[in-house]
Amino acid sequence: MDVIPLLYILCHLLTVQSKQSPDCFDELQVPSDQSVVVHLFEWRWDDIAAECENYLQYTGIGAVQVSPPNEHIVFEVNGDRSWWLRYQPVSYKLESRSGTEEEFTDMIKRCHEVGIKIIVDAVINHMTAANMQGQGSGGSYYNSTPFKEFYSAVPYSAEDFNDDICNRDIGNYNDPWEVRNCRLVSLMDLKLSRPEVQEKVASYLNHLIDLGVAGFRIDAAKHMYPEDIWQILKRLKKLNTDFFPPDKCPFIVNEVIDQGPEAIKGSEYTSLGRITNFRYGLDLSAGVNHFKNFMHYGNFGEGWAYWADHDVLVFVDNHDNQRGSGGGGSVLTYKDGDRYFMAVAFMLAWPYGIPRIMSSYYFNNHDEAKTQKYEIFMQHKLFFQGPPSTGSPYFITNSPTFNSEGHCEQTSGWVCEHRWSTIRRMTLFRSEVAEQPVTDMITEDNRIAFSRGRSGFFALNNDGKYSWDRTVQTGLRPGVYCDMVTGEVVGQSCTGKSVVVKKDGTVNLFLRSRKVMAISTASMISLPRSFKHTIVFIRKETIYGQHVFLRGGVMKHTAPACKSSNPAACAIRIVRVDETATEDKAFKEWSKNDNYLNWFGTEPTQGEYENKSAIGSPMLWTSDNNLDKSFNPYNKYGNHFWMFDVMMDCSKTAGGWFEFKAITDDLQESTKQAKCVEKSDVVKLPYETENNLGRCGYLNVYDFSQPFCKYQKI
Repeated sequence: MDVIPLLYILCHLLTVQSKQSPDCFDELQVPSDQSVVVHLFEWRWDDIAAECENYLQYTGIGAVQVSPPNEHIVFEVNGDRSWWLRYQPVSYKLESRSGTEEEFTDMIKRCHEVGIKIIVDAVINHMTAANMQGQGSGGSYYNSTPFKEFYSAVPYSAEDFNDDICNRDIGNYNDPWEVRNCRLVSLMDLKLSRPEVQEKVASYLNHLIDLGVAGFRIDAAKHMYPEDIWQILKRLKKLNTDFFPPDKCPFIVNEVIDQGPEAIKGSEYTSLGRITNFRYGLDLSAGVNHFKNFMHYGNFGEGWAYWADHDVLVFVDNHDNQRGSGGGGSVLTYKDGDRYFMAVAFMLAWPYGIPRIMSSYYFNNHDEAKTQKYEIFMQHKLFFQGPPSTGSPYFITNSPTFNSEGHCEQTSGWVCEHRWSTIRRMTLFRSEVAEQPVTDMITEDNRIAFSRGRSGFFALNNDGKYSWDRTVQTGLRPGVYCDMVTGEVVGQSCTGKSVVVKKDGTVNLFLRSRKVMAISTASMISLPRSFKHTIVFIRKETIYGQHVFLRGGVMKHTAPACKSSNPAACAIRIVRVDETATEDKAFKEWSKNDNYLNWFGTEPTQGEYENKSAIGSPMLWTSDNNLDKSFNPYNKYGNHFWMFDVMMDCSKTAGGWFEFKAITDDLQESTKQAKCVEKSDVVKLPYETENNLGRCGYLNVYDFSQPFCKYQKI
């Protein structure tokens, strides 16, 4: 036996087997802390390049799925050009509604330079719908008459299609043979078993690899035999080493709609890369909509008879099912607002699969007709809304425009869910907790909370009525953290709700109905140890529209530094820890840049509400009733207790004591209190004053008009 040929054969077999390794096509070449994919649906290439540079690089997003870049059909129906034109290829020329090959190449390079990779939506199962002819978006001629097909720029001819096997649409989705050999809603089915077709498809994908893409979403993969897909994948190059480490396979995710009773199973495709887990978004939406219960989501993923973590890409919605097709079902979309965010937030907090977030444009058509045959919706001229554009005759896609908060302006037509502040911050949460296990899990009826190692903590309360009030372990170091759902750290403050983690790593969790919370090591507020959690309650009955403010600090007779001419010398540095989920818009605005408890009222940069300045540090009306929107767990006293909840710099107080008065339309009268209650004991105050005397690091309870005070260590 000749040894050299035998060694050659063995080496060849080993090479082929290495490509079948789960780590080959499964692996997306991004850092583990940038594992999130965003689908910038129908964006132009130059807009995606700018988005990578101006926004995406500052998030936890590592890759962009782009719309199909191939040349596609062009025609107008009811004054628009639909999104699904992109899914009817005329050729593999990179000339599409999103731009030219030159613009596509420039996008890849610019995104790569800021650490963002590109995943291409590859339409390789079919070409255009049957019985059409004309020119595509790149000027190429095509004729899709069965048995007479001709796609000049590929080229494809009649022998490259399955007409001789099945010259009709799929009629029975329970028959795998029909699903894989007949036409999907009239789309001309390529004969992918033919080596010549495999070569042309592989040549298209290899050209994209040469340009620097990271991988592909294989559209309509369930309509292709796994063996045919494998024959194409075997022909693919390794990723371009100008953009990626050597010897890396392209990332592959196969669109396989397997929701359980399907004749074709997702597991048939898991050796060819990852698959799209359509069950995930349906089940997550069901949890948010109370058809399922979050107390059972503690093993969400493989524990739900899903595929392995390394075999799936997960999502809440995609461009198909948000329109009621492509798996359809009751999935949440941007139109569901806070409920949609709850689902996306859980997906980004939970470690299963590679998560993909959707970035849509506004559409009014329900697109129910997408489930009908192509001929029917053409006959009735039902159209499906295309991306925002200049309209007839050229339909140039409009660029998104942004408001002062960085969100896409609704007038531009783009939703841009990925730019929602809440979703952006949750991508950063996922980045911070990458590769950390789920620990310290707590579940209750419609509620779930868990830590991600010692890097983060997430809680979700989907109870329809009650706030969630309990002590839970976070796994985090003690300190003050900014809730990444409601705000972010700016200097030594949080623009949203602050959360205090105690020395033992626990937190007094307080989460209102249908809300989520996320804190991480990245959202820790750096404060000196002298800052202590301090709360003031003042009972004051008010009428609607009235607000209560606090003025205070130290006095000259107790703090020598206060005797200087600088009014700030009597002020005490604070960091607000109030509940920002309140519907009191005035309170939220007045709390912004409220950095000191002082005697002079408004701070120079303090927030305004309807052009009205605060007259001190705003307080929040609270209740002790869990069903009340103003419920606060620290309030054990009843209604009409206004709350001031801060981290206070005790080193700026007079031996741990500070003075204050409440103010509404009038200033609180002198109290001249000499004693207070601490627990059940009467405590003599260190000195007599006409102001209220508070203790730093304590819960302080007072009455606006009565000589009553109480202290409790927090």
